[in-house]
Amino acid sequence: MQQQLFYKKNVVLFYMSLTYDDFLDFIFEHKIKIVLCIFFLIVLVVLIVYLNIDRSHSVLFSSQKLFYNDEQYLIGFEQMPLSNENIKYTFSVFIRINNISGNSLFNDFTQGKTILDNGGSPNIVFYPKTGIVDIEIGYKNEEGVNDTYNFNLKKMPMQKWIGLCVVVDGKIVKIYVDGHLYTAKKMNTIPLRSRKMLSIGKDNENFNGNIGMIDYFNRSLNESEVRKLFKKRIKSLPDEVLTYEQMEYKKRIKADMDKKLNKIKMI
Repeated sequence: MQQQLFYKKNVVLFYMSLTYDDFLDFIFEHKIKIVLCIFFLIVLVVLIVYLNIDRSHSVLFSSQKLFYNDEQYLIGFEQMPLSNENIKYTFSVFIRINNISGNSLFNDFTQGKTILDNGGSPNIVFYPKTGIVDIEIGYKNEEGVNDTYNFNLKKMPMQKWIGLCVVVDGKIVKIYVDGHLYTAKKMNTIPLRSRKMLSIGKDNENFNGNIGMIDYFNRSLNESEVRKLFKKRIKSLPDEVLTYEQMEYKKRIKADMDKKLNKIKMI
């Protein structure tokens, strides 16, 4: 025991006695080995990162925005690659429904307002009169005509972010709300897979609420993955967002400032 303590003490004293010049001499003497070690360490880190990239995943919308009036974004189909096996995909989207009464904000208070339109794979529509969020999954009926199966999400909370996740695995469709399974259905036929552009919001058919963080996977996430994604994304979304009135106020202020600047330029 004493010998071990004596040995450790001597090792500590030895390292304490090393000078800066000794350190430089050591580096210079072993520079090739050190460079090679650093190189292989970098290669190892890059390889680990590369192998852990989820190539089934695409971030379609990485912001949050109030969708009203003519606000609309289009996402190309090439950003939503098809699954290699059967019809499998996952859409995750966060929405914030504003508590707006039937006023001039809506062209028609009774009609559905577009949140997402992906040709039925999926569509997400908000009905302001009833407060229902409707998720539409397209399929061909017995007559060979395109139809939709509707999942009605009732009593959705207002003025807060809601995480919706649609998971399609062949005939099985699962809907998650805030990371928890809301409902599931086995359809009679395999759902359709759209090859059209995804529309986030729609010109003059918006639900006058906020949309934030849209993720797409060309595979079916399991419940644990859905919950993990929800927890990760909800942290990135702001607690406070601009309302319709605030957005219109900012527009008016900007328009007034532009007029004043134009007058100054004309002088």
